[in-house]
Amino acid sequence: MAIPIITDQNFEQEVRNSQTPVLVYFYADGVASCKQVAPEVEAAAKDLEGKAKVVKINIDQSKRITAALRVQTTPTFVAFNKGRPIAQHAGVLRRYHLCEMVEPILASDEGENLVPEDSE
Repeated sequence: MAIPIITDQNFEQEVRNSQTPVLVYFYADGVASCKQVAPEVEAAAKDLEGKAKVVKINIDQSKRITAALRVQTTPTFVAFNKGRPIAQHAGVLRRYHLCEMVEPILASDEGENLVPEDSE
């Protein structure tokens, strides 16, 4: 699964205006930790397919949004809900932790579905 690359030009449309939660992966070419985490990001994207969107931003090619979100190191991950950043983490994360960044959003969108039906 190819993860879409977002730029300064399409960030508003793809992330800020998204009706689904978005996990943004800020990366830089040639950075060892970004290469290390890439398979984890791809696995998380598969796990979240149909629930949340996973995209990536090259910090060297999208300086405006990188500066606006105060991204200072790579990899950095930012979870967005309804266009607003709600969680941010810098450093290598495993697939499970990447999914955990958006799970609170998904749970709040489900609302009452959090309680199992047979719990009464």
